[in-house]
Amino acid sequence: MIPAGKQLALMIFASDKEFTLWPKPGTEITIDLNGTTLTLPVVGGASALEKAIK
Repeated sequence: MIPAGKQLALMIFASDKEFTLWPKPGTEITIDLNGTTLTLPVVGGASALEKAIK
């Protein structure tokens, strides 16, 4: 459970050495947030979510 007032952080990285691009240090990488989704499962399903956000 995440206490009220706290935030989640999302870290994006790759670890597959055969398919990972290795940019030079200092390279800026951006993420298209309009084309990105994040799905977080809620333990207990929809009823638990509804109860949590009341």
